[in-house]
Amino acid sequence: MKTLFVGLFLFVVMVTSALASIAPCAATSFKDESSVGFGNPPEFGNYGGDRIHSRMVWEIGCVAGENNATFQLNSDGKYAQSITISHLDGIADDSFSLYIKNGANWVLLGHYTDQGSTETWYTDSYNIPSGYSGVLTFRIQATDGAWGLCSTYGQLAVRQGDLYCGNEVPEFGTVASLIALAGAVTAFFIVRKH
Repeated sequence: MKTLFVGLFLFVVMVTSALASIAPCAATSFKDESSVGFGNPPEFGNYGGDRIHSRMVWEIGCVAGENNATFQLNSDGKYAQSITISHLDGIADDSFSLYIKNGANWVLLGHYTDQGSTETWYTDSYNIPSGYSGVLTFRIQATDGAWGLCSTYGQLAVRQGDLYCGNEVPEFGTVASLIALAGAVTAFFIVRKH
């Protein structure tokens, strides 16, 4: 019986070591012209000193019901851990909610509450629940109503989003190999004892 416990212990150590030794991935991101799903950069205005890199969630014109933008980032075979969003807290109320798509549903990752009208860029991080990998779809949604000059300047500017990942998603062959190895080690100890 003691040998069986040793074998199971070795199995747990091998699996944990194999998964923990995989290095985290580099961040994948959207920035500037690659930010599909967002409105074009504004043609005039300050936007916290970074108008050229600004992309609007609620595009100039501010059509009712179009106060969100969706975008995709690829975790490249690794589990996603968090996403950071660089966003402008400008003159309007730039509060927003950030979601990740899970099948047909949107799962709330977090909410940002407007801090005032200082035209300041912030970068905030939002944790992603475990188990998400591959091409991930996100939605950022302005949560306040359109401000008085929304038709001229739009509302809620973002300039970059970065996806951070952890361990690789194990392939079936790797998991099966580890289980077979653990079985062989356990059998070796059982046979050796007898």
